[in-house]
Amino acid sequence: LLGPQRDLELKKSITLRELISILSIGHYGHDLKRNTDAELSGHVAFIRDGRPLKLDEFVTNDDLLQVVLPATGG
Repeated sequence: LLGPQRDLELKKSITLRELISILSIGHYGHDLKRNTDAELSGHVAFIRDGRPLKLDEFVTNDDLLQVVLPATGG
């Protein structure tokens, strides 16, 4: 949805929830905003240092995040 890689400069630390709001603005009408960590994890995971982030955790300009789709079975 957002492309293979995206660089974003943050002036201050923000929550993952705020970052998702910034990333979802104007992208094909998709809304990536989710109200709970469980709801978010059903759609996408934001990984930092090998660990999924929760919505209220802070990210900084120095962080490198991986955004991955959840594994599905069937």
